[in-house]
Amino acid sequence: MFVRFALATFTALAVISSPTQAGQVAMRATGTVNSASIGGSSPFAGQGIASGNAVDVYWEVNTPGAGASGGLENYAIDAPTFLLKITTSSGVVTRTLGAPTNVLMQNQGADGTRIFGAPLTGGTSLAFEFGDCNGLTYTSTDPLTNLVSLSGQFYCSYNFAITGSGTFIDIDPLTFSIFLPTTGTLYCFGDGTGAACPCGNNASTIAKSGCLSSLGTGGTLRATGVASTSADTISLNGTLIPNGPGLYFQGDTQLPAATPGNGVVFGDGLRCAGGFVIRLAVVTASGGASAYPRPGTDPAVSVKGLVSPGDTRHYQLWYRDSATFCSSAVFNLSNGLTLNWAP
Repeated sequence: MFVRFALATFTALAVISSPTQAGQVAMRATGTVNSASIGGSSPFAGQGIASGNAVDVYWEVNTPGAGASGGLENYAIDAPTFLLKITTSSGVVTRTLGAPTNVLMQNQGADGTRIFGAPLTGGTSLAFEFGDCNGLTYTSTDPLTNLVSLSGQFYCSYNFAITGSGTFIDIDPLTFSIFLPTTGTLYCFGDGTGAACPCGNNASTIAKSGCLSSLGTGGTLRATGVASTSADTISLNGTLIPNGPGLYFQGDTQLPAATPGNGVVFGDGLRCAGGFVIRLAVVTASGGASAYPRPGTDPAVSVKGLVSPGDTRHYQLWYRDSATFCSSAVFNLSNGLTLNWAP
């Protein structure tokens, strides 16, 4: 049983201003549920979360950081990339980031990484931290110089838990990695840089999303993993979308033909992927997010998409939205995503 105690050497810093570059470095933590106390008022109630469930949380940070002082530096999380997944016996529970949040990195005697209670959609928060008391993990507070893959007892202290009203989910950490996100190319944004959104519902250019939905955010599509037909670990992740059904689909061309990648008006958003289209799956979003493939349910993206080595394919999420928003349609779409498939 691992010893849990607070990292007294960490000091909370103020929220930093927007950096000049975004999403350059990815971080991922995995673990298993140690224990869960979930009341009826909890947003996790009735979702089958229990001891032993796998937990996976991924985020990207903006560089450069700010607030450096005596071996401490803050990095803003690139909000659309944040995705928490808990795999239960009945499915995958997901949550996205509910408010701007920073990651603190320390290289001052002891090394460590910490998130100060990231607010999650649904009203809970996630705390993650690990401390290496020997100071051997990092060479600086710059994640670009600390690309690591840690497993086992890589810490001398930790805190990994989801808390909130009626919720306490205690998580034992298994791995923590810092790496460069290299999967796919984003295109076809609902921000006015391509085709105009149908109701003037343009999203921020920073978001790299589809057109705004009834939530006031644009749906985002991101991919993590390896785009290889022999070792496919791709996960297509939709975030900032209304709870409800959404279709993940694949095309072999970018729309429209005259100006590929600009998109064409479709419902409350833009359709970006076309040509020979393959429906991957309809996935119901929970907590404003969903993902394909679902572990134990769906085939890999390359298998369902009939992908061959060397193929370039384009992906999008088509999701249900409010009937009273924008046009008379009841759907919207995410941005587009292109993957070049290796052998």
